[in-house]
Amino acid sequence: MVTICLAMYVVSLLGLIVSIGYRIRLLLLYSHPYIIISRDDYVNRDEVYNHVVQVACVEGMLFASSLCVFAFLIFLSIVARLAIKSTHTHQIIVQHIVTRPQREATSN
Repeated sequence: MVTICLAMYVVSLLGLIVSIGYRIRLLLLYSHPYIIISRDDYVNRDEVYNHVVQVACVEGMLFASSLCVFAFLIFLSIVARLAIKSTHTHQIIVQHIVTRPQREATSN
């Protein structure tokens, strides 16, 4: 069971790495809202700017929460790894029962 949890933590960490990279790219894009606004001259620039700033704030909060979850998953992975390691130190005692071969009765 611990092995399955560790595998799920590792997969979640890989997903978070991709998500964090994507969020960094979006935050860099939203840090220059005038590049987005200059594409279309038929919109109200102030409304678009406010919208871009709001989206950037939401992406910033999601980025911060992703970093917190990333740290928590690293902690859980370490705990799961230590749990797996501690199970390998126990020794299993196997008792072999030797049975004597039955002798066939010799007929005289």
